[in-house]
Amino acid sequence: MVKKKDLEVIEVLLFMGEKRYRVKIKDTNIVFNVHAENSDEAIEKTLELIQKVGLTEEALAKLRGENRENIG
Repeated sequence: MVKKKDLEVIEVLLFMGEKRYRVKIKDTNIVFNVHAENSDEAIEKTLELIQKVGLTEEALAKLRGENRENIG
């Protein structure tokens, strides 16, 4: 399961009167755009989205290139 420590807020913006946060999964190019009142809420909403789409630690490790065998 992806944890809070794996996420970072990279941008806060105002869009059509709503505060939106861009939250990135560290060491990937995956970015979520969520509406929230503060950065803690943005992180929580991002974790909910990650769970809904079924993104796992194993899948993230593959994206990051971790645990690759036969690296020569």
